[in-house]
Amino acid sequence: MSDALPVAFDYDSLDPGTREFVRRAADETHGLIRKAAGDIVGIGENLRAVKERLPDTLQRDALAGQVAELGEQARAAALKRDEGEYERRVRLNWYSITADLRAGVLKALSRWPCALDAQVFEADDWARLSQARTLARRLLEACDELTPGSGTLIVESVPGPFSGDKKNGAGVDWKE
Repeated sequence: MSDALPVAFDYDSLDPGTREFVRRAADETHGLIRKAAGDIVGIGENLRAVKERLPDTLQRDALAGQVAELGEQARAAALKRDEGEYERRVRLNWYSITADLRAGVLKALSRWPCALDAQVFEADDWARLSQARTLARRLLEACDELTPGSGTLIVESVPGPFSGDKKNGAGVDWKE
């Protein structure tokens, strides 16, 4: 598990239907995790109570082993829950970032000047174009850093939130 602190997810960045679905799924998942942890603790308590009532040392030792094993399972479940929560937050944050990026890029491209417009550019306009180009390069470099090795992008064949027609340029698979 990473030592980085998880980023709080911004539900407001989602459309109302997706926001409600994600909140409901997160709440249900947290409830199931709490229930599972509670069930494991309850099983351990039951075994401990039975162990205390048994007179036979051999049976008590066997139950003590089961109690210890259940304790380890509870600790492992808690660690897995924490790791799963971190992974969920990272993925939800990534979804939010890409949704914001998509919206911003589509808005910018819809208002982007044409070559004829550029004929009236002055020095500060050309400077802004240079800054936009630099930011675009930084974004592409950051994307390349996320793809280890040869820079080959690994894509799952499972449809995601951006599946749809590929008319928004260079293989980007985002819906409008």
